[in-house]
Amino acid sequence: MKRFIISPKLNLSLYTLLLIITPFLLLQNYMQSAIGLIGSSGFNVGTVLMPYTVILVLSVAITAIIIAWKYISLKRIFGIFIFVVMLFVGQHASDFYFNHNFYDLQYNWHFIAYSIFALLAFRYFHSKNLPPAKIILNSFLLALCISSFDEIIQVFISQRV
Repeated sequence: MKRFIISPKLNLSLYTLLLIITPFLLLQNYMQSAIGLIGSSGFNVGTVLMPYTVILVLSVAITAIIIAWKYISLKRIFGIFIFVVMLFVGQHASDFYFNHNFYDLQYNWHFIAYSIFALLAFRYFHSKNLPPAKIILNSFLLALCISSFDEIIQVFISQRV
């Protein structure tokens, strides 16, 4: 049986379409309230609320480490460390101004969505054999164009989230 392979270009294109469509889906009242409920749900461990989103992220991270164990190198560990530090710095800045919890999906999904976008953009531009500086520049410019386009479209929506 022939293996079905999704090309980096198709993968990036479909995910870009998802990034643009997602805000319109969130305008549906049931989606907005469901995401808010998921982000604030959890269970108590003593006096501390343990959010379900934190448990899910930890489960996915542990599963990914187990699956990719043979591909883990010091360079990749350093890259993941830099990613996590950047995520916490960005979240800390957001918390400072807006007082959001880092696990609240309703307000912080952009961190996750554009992280995935950056990985897919890297995969696409890497498949074109571009030098690392061009990959970073092209990924940044593409993300800037898509996010700007998305925000411009949302200006005309009366129930913008």
